[in-house]
Amino acid sequence: MTKIKTKWFLKIFFFQMIVVCTEPKGAHYSIFLEHTPSWHVPKRTFTYNNQLRPISPQAPGINSLGNYLPQPPSTTPDPATLGCGTPPASCPKSRYRSYDGSCNNLRNPVLGTPQTPYARLLPANYGDKVSTPPMSISGKPLPSSRIVSLLLYPDAPIEDPKWTLNAMQYGQIITHDMSMIAGSTQAQPHQTKCCTADGQLLEFANIPEHCFPIILPNDDPAHSQTNAKCMNFVRTITDRDRNCVGGYQPAEQLTAVNHYLDLSIVYGNTDQVNQQVRQYQGGRLRVDVREGKQWPPRNNNASGVCSIRSPQEACYLAG
Repeated sequence: MTKIKTKWFLKIFFFQMIVVCTEPKGAHYSIFLEHTPSWHVPKRTFTYNNQLRPISPQAPGINSLGNYLPQPPSTTPDPATLGCGTPPASCPKSRYRSYDGSCNNLRNPVLGTPQTPYARLLPANYGDKVSTPPMSISGKPLPSSRIVSLLLYPDAPIEDPKWTLNAMQYGQIITHDMSMIAGSTQAQPHQTKCCTADGQLLEFANIPEHCFPIILPNDDPAHSQTNAKCMNFVRTITDRDRNCVGGYQPAEQLTAVNHYLDLSIVYGNTDQVNQQVRQYQGGRLRVDVREGKQWPPRNNNASGVCSIRSPQEACYLAG
């Protein structure tokens, strides 16, 4: 047990040292979905949010950045432009599941495919009933998420008497093989900037409409020395951003992966990605041989998908 714990601690520690955590999810998303196109999408898909207008020109407080009044589209969305699970033209007969989950259910071929909305266990709780961040039951802004995080989850080592980091990582792999929110970044900083380069809040008029920056407390243990006041936080893609719904229907988040437990993090969520990782010999995956050992192949776009400090650092190609 001790050897396993030490082994995984060293791996996680080394990983954290090479990842530049400029986002709340920086380290987390550098593990998964290297090829997922959704993190390149926001500037192309936030077309509907361009119709949002602030109802107050006053400088924003912690939660007043959500004070937007959505205006419904003037016309019904064109089905040809929808990007929330477009049904395939046909379903070829196959003994195997598709990589993207399409046609796995012949009665509903789009069921379980990437870029489709999640199902909810509880109704949405948006502040404006449509898309803005929620408020407290008293109608006042909720506490800063950063302050809540620091109070409930302090940066301190906590040993578990039963579970090692191996159990945590195994759970992460299972979870993100079946679900991953669309529009999140990976190891690279998000292309949408909600804060200045030195961690200050942008002028209200210059804040992109899909931003919801996190205001840092003055005594923040990680940022007080740099005088940073703002942490970049970009809201994830919804069916409203894709113009998939009209009127005042509540926004629904989209998944970037298929819904099946099928090791898509290894084999890919599309035919194109799968072709890149296969050898096409004996059902094997591509490998690089270095010093007599087999390793996953290196990614040719390492600087684009991994946080690396030199070209010699590892950045592997996977699903």
